[in-house]
Amino acid sequence: MTIFTDLISNVALLLALSILYSFLTRIWKQGEIPGRILAGILFGGVAVAGMMQPFNYAPGVIFDGRSMVVSMAGLFGGPVAAAISALIAGGYRLGLGGTGALTGFGVIFTSAALGVGYHYLHHKNPDVTKPSYLFAFGVIVHISMLLWMLTLPWPLAFEVLNKISIPVMLIFPLGTLFLGTLLADQEGRNYAQAALRESEERYREILENVSMGVYQVTLDGKFLFANQKMTEMFGYSSFEELEAIGSIAALYVRSEERHHVVNEIINKGFTNEEIEFRRKDGQSIWVKLHTRKTKNKEGAIILEGLMEDITEKKKLEAQLLQAQKMESMGTLAGGIAHDFNNLLMAIQGRTSIILMNKDSSHPDIKHLKGIEDNVESAAGLTRQLLGFARGGKYEVRPTDLNELIKKQNRMFGRTKKEVSIRGKYEENPWSVEVDQGQIEQVLLNLYVNAWQAMPSGGNLYLETENVTLDETDVKPFAIEPGKYVKISVTDTGVGMDKATREKIFEPFFTTKEMGRGTGLGLASAYGIIKNHGGFINVYSEKGHGTTFNIYLPSSEKEAIEENKPVEDTLRGTETVLLIDDEDMIIEVAEELFDQLGYEVLTAGSGKEAIEIFEENKEHIDIVLLDMIMPDMSGGDTYDRMKSIDPDIKVLLSSGYSINGQATEIMDRGCNGFIQKPFKMKELSQKLRGILDER
Repeated sequence: MTIFTDLISNVALLLALSILYSFLTRIWKQGEIPGRILAGILFGGVAVAGMMQPFNYAPGVIFDGRSMVVSMAGLFGGPVAAAISALIAGGYRLGLGGTGALTGFGVIFTSAALGVGYHYLHHKNPDVTKPSYLFAFGVIVHISMLLWMLTLPWPLAFEVLNKISIPVMLIFPLGTLFLGTLLADQEGRNYAQAALRESEERYREILENVSMGVYQVTLDGKFLFANQKMTEMFGYSSFEELEAIGSIAALYVRSEERHHVVNEIINKGFTNEEIEFRRKDGQSIWVKLHTRKTKNKEGAIILEGLMEDITEKKKLEAQLLQAQKMESMGTLAGGIAHDFNNLLMAIQGRTSIILMNKDSSHPDIKHLKGIEDNVESAAGLTRQLLGFARGGKYEVRPTDLNELIKKQNRMFGRTKKEVSIRGKYEENPWSVEVDQGQIEQVLLNLYVNAWQAMPSGGNLYLETENVTLDETDVKPFAIEPGKYVKISVTDTGVGMDKATREKIFEPFFTTKEMGRGTGLGLASAYGIIKNHGGFINVYSEKGHGTTFNIYLPSSEKEAIEENKPVEDTLRGTETVLLIDDEDMIIEVAEELFDQLGYEVLTAGSGKEAIEIFEENKEHIDIVLLDMIMPDMSGGDTYDRMKSIDPDIKVLLSSGYSINGQATEIMDRGCNGFIQKPFKMKELSQKLRGILDER
């Protein structure tokens, strides 16, 4: 009975081991070195405790449960735990001494080695911890223990094996099974808990790092959960701070929308509404809700889902809508300007014809000159429309902006003496390829705008500068990075508030009273600069003046000096082919050419013009070609005539250019351009300039 009593004592120690091991594995993650070391110390300590109350068979020959303990250390703790427990138990056994000291030491290390072997087998086959495998493992361990008894002195070895073999093989494998089952069960729970913790950590990590706000609220709006992205989205530093607002309804810009959203979720089960919310700092943001209803553990309905910040998307949509609106209005404005210019051309043409036949002292002269002035004013309005419509660049040439600005300053300064104009110019400005007339129009619009902002007079500052813009600088304006020439126009006027600044480039927007402004000046300036591949922006504060900055792409070409215009009306005797689809233009222009001494052939379409040109190419000296015509465009007509006679001389004429068509035709070799409506003097000078070229 002594053997059974001692073994029961050891089993009690093993139960204590399982409790301590369970506590240990809750503190230390399985597989980590600190946990393995402590497990080895624990197993070794329990083995030593068992050896303190052994079954003493003979002096120096003792039996206890150390083989079970150390083998379990190897099986469940791996090589580190097995080695530590074996060293502790083995050291203690050698310290006890006696005949069986070395035998006991061998049993300890063999049990540890077998446990480590089963440990690696366990990685390949999880069934190793099932009862049948554990019992077989206990049998193997204790057969090896009995084999170690053969190392005792022979008479003693035979006696020990004879008396101890049956009790050991009956009790110790069952003890191994019992202890292994306890530890395997605990290990399974530990792995499950670890997997659950890892899953929860992974889930939380996903929630915290997802690019959308994730949230849960009660039906009345109280926050149950919000991830870091959502708190940041609304400008709060933590969930606790967000929770303190009381209800998600406080974040809605329009609180009534909250009721609509909740009702939709209750009725449909979900919503994908786009809602405007308010951040902590008062700024509004647009959010797309992806929200559904569900129930918590108590069965109460809660709302959960995602919040997607679509503020930038909304801004882009608004910009696209604005661009489409501007494009539509530009198309309309361009069409109106084209037709209006043709009407002005007819009026101007007839006025020029009458003026040629009147003596300068005739009383009608002042009225005719007044008509011309009115036509010029109306033409200025159509130029504003064309600028807004981005209706093309006509006579593009490399230009020194310093000279162009100085010329404009002199002209404006003569008429507005209450404004002091001061300039600061880049010493060696890069040249730019521009339509000088259009850039002068932009400057004039800005000057007039500044003058009107300084009713009591003030200072107007002009500055030019060579600048290099990178990707970051140009990204908001959708242009290419590179070298630009910057023009700054600054006034000391009344300035603008934010609402005015946001609308200043919109067509027909004006701060002036009805009838005092068209609202096209800055819209036209914006369109012209944009059409030149640049951009314009504004900086202003109420009461602190305004600065407009213009950026125009530089050119490698050298600036061309502008020739001084000839003042006289120049005559000729050559033959002109006049091509225009408007009968009133044909009628007036034909008379103008006749007054100037030219022979005239007329065509009302591109096809008719080709036929006339083929028949009379030897006699035709120059072609006046309208650019916008039905059926065959001015560009196609030009190309066909150019293929017939490569040396043909063509003066292009139009009241409107679509998408830079005039520039394209000029680049293909067209000799010149004249903008409708034109005066007889301007036409005569253009004709002679081309015809007299050699």
